[in-house]
Amino acid sequence: RVQPVASRFRREVDDVKALLEAELMRRTTLSVNDTIVVGGTGVDDSDGGAEGYAIRVLALEPEGAVSLIDTDLEVEIAPSLEEEEALAAARAAEQRAAEVAEAARAAAAAAQVKAAEEAAAQQEA
Repeated sequence: RVQPVASRFRREVDDVKALLEAELMRRTTLSVNDTIVVGGTGVDDSDGGAEGYAIRVLALEPEGAVSLIDTDLEVEIAPSLEEEEALAAARAAEQRAAEVAEAARAAAAAAQVKAAEEAAAQQEA
């Protein structure tokens, strides 16, 4: 399982299989937590930038490291790190909005109760 760092990887790369195969043909091993740069010169500027696309190795089966010599690979591509971060931020914003809405409902209900109590007290007086 691999994960592009930048979300532009999925938008800009037409033939993911060919790009990954070309890079992996140059390697003899692959390990979990490796970062490879595909589609560029191999110079990583943290997100791949103009030099290519940085891809993190998240998981390998059955081991945490594999030999790539005479090996067929099946690759699963996870959503990019940027996409995961954006999704987490959106979920947090939704949670905050729900909490604010709930607090507003509770405050409105408390105000109604207080108004009803004040009206009842005035009628008794």
